[in-house]
Order: sequence, then C-alpha cells, then structure tokens
Amino acid sequence: MMIEIAEWFPDRCFHLCADGAYATLAGANLPRTKITSRMRRDAALYEAAPPPTGKRGWPRTKGERLPTPTAFSATVPAEDWRTIQADSRGTTIERQIHVQDVLWYRVNKESLVRLVIVRDPQGVEPDDYFFTTDLTAGGADVLSRYAARWAIEVCFRDTKQDLGGQDPQSRKRQGPERAAALSLWLHAATWCWYVEAHRRGGRGSFGPGTGPRRPRASSMPWPHYAGKCGPTEYPKLPAPKPKPRKYPGRSLTRWPTRRDRTQNCESPHQQKRSRSSAGTSPGNPPNPATCSSLRKSTAMEPIQQAADSLA
Repeated sequence: MMIEIAEWFPDRCFHLCADGAYATLAGANLPRTKITSRMRRDAALYEAAPPPTGKRGWPRTKGERLPTPTAFSATVPAEDWRTIQADSRGTTIERQIHVQDVLWYRVNKESLVRLVIVRDPQGVEPDDYFFTTDLTAGGADVLSRYAARWAIEVCFRDTKQDLGGQDPQSRKRQGPERAAALSLWLHAATWCWYVEAHRRGGRGSFGPGTGPRRPRASSMPWPHYAGKCGPTEYPKLPAPKPKPRKYPGRSLTRWPTRRDRTQNCESPHQQKRSRSSAGTSPGNPPNPATCSSLRKSTAMEPIQQAADSLA
C-alpha cells in the first residue's frame, strides 16, 4: 500500500507508524518512507559493521553483539537517562529516555535503526522500547509519533461498531474487501464533515480518538430517553398490564391425579358412593387405614343385593 501511495505523490516523503507486528517493514525498503514501531524485548542487536580492512575474506556485515533491549536498559547508567516532556494523545507526560543507534540484523541487514528506551520516572509503567529508521528524530518525537498511532485503533473500532464494517457477509472474496473500504471511506467522510461544521460554528475541532466523549445510548438503561433527562434521573415506566387469560371461562381447579386417587384409595365416583354409605363429609376424606375395608364393602354390595333379591 505504501508503494502505491508513494507513486501517487512522487514529490513527498512519508512516515509510517505501525504496531510491533509490522516492525519488519523497516527492512522492506519502502520508497521515501520512514518507519516507527515497537521493538521486541528479546531482539538480537549488534553494533554497526566495521569498515573493510582490505584483508582477504568477506567483509563483516555486523559488529559486536549487544545485549537485548531489556538487558540493555538495566545496564544504562543513571546519568545517561534524559528527562523529556512528550505529547501522548493530547496529554503532556514526563518520561526518561535513552537513545542508541543499533543494527537490528534480523530485520534490516544494511541500515541502522534508532532505539529509544522510554522509562516511567514513577516506576508505574514498564519500560517501552521503540525504534525508528529516521536517524535524525529525537526521543520525544519518536514517543509522540507512536502515541499518535492510537487514533487508527479508534478508527477501526468506530468503523466496526458504528458503521457496521464487520457485519456484511458475502460468498465472494471481493465482498468483504469492498465493504471494509466503503466503511473506512464513510468514516473519513463523516469526520471531514464534522471538522468542517465545527470550524464554521467557531467551536474548534479535534481529531479522531481525542476530545470529550459521551456515553453510548446502548449503555444507558432507557436508550429512547437518552439526552432528555439527567444521568441519574429517568422517568418511571408504567406498570406492566396483566396478560389476558387464554380461556377466561375455564376454572383453575385441576383434575385429580393418579397420586391423589392412590392416596385416597378410591376414584372420585367411588369416594362419593363411599361417603354416602359410610357417612363421611366432602371435607373429611376417608382415612387411608380404612381403605381396604371400604373397598371390600363397595365390591360386595352388588353381590349382597343379588342375594337379597333371590331370597
């Protein structure tokens, strides 16, 4: 992409700030482009290659081995650290830096890179290790450039969440690529309109990823009331109406289950006959202990009636 952009603007120089995953671009020989990125903590560093000696054999391509960035920062004397004021995403911070030109042979075998070690004077944050291929840049410039890279992360998040850049689904390969390009273009057009509108209104402007932010409507309890009430004052919602019954005329009394019949030892019809013969009331069901005698008397009643008729 940088090669294509360099072809569009042949009279300009570029400075590319990328995450540590793209640190290998320092050895890609991009036209008129300087790279600023994060260096690995275990990077193999060397001194610059010594000049040719004129002796037999291939000249050396790298100098003496240097410690890794982590070990190198531990051996730097206290007087070699320099305190600076740097701009980090709109905030001025105070840091201690140490600058050293080294050869990162694994990434770029020909040119040196400038290693910038950044330390927090309070000791809260761990040491950071940045590098740049611009050997004329100062430590504060490198720190500010890399901190400004965070705006692109905010751009990606807004493009995915607000513009739906990650929602399109397509069977062809060109579909997601076109959707991502269109989402980024819409995001850029929206910001250009916003900056121009604020400039006309006299309120000033600020870039993506900076400035005040209000909470998203989706994170508030009632999104349709967002902006109409205070942060803690919300109107009381009306009580939910009871749902109408599906069968208004049906009684809620349930039918007796098999367990009820087993517990009472008789079916509802048999219980009615047993109450009439035994003199029990509906509210006083028969005792389970007498179930066997009631069952026997009920079963023998037809036989007794037949015997009486024959007699």
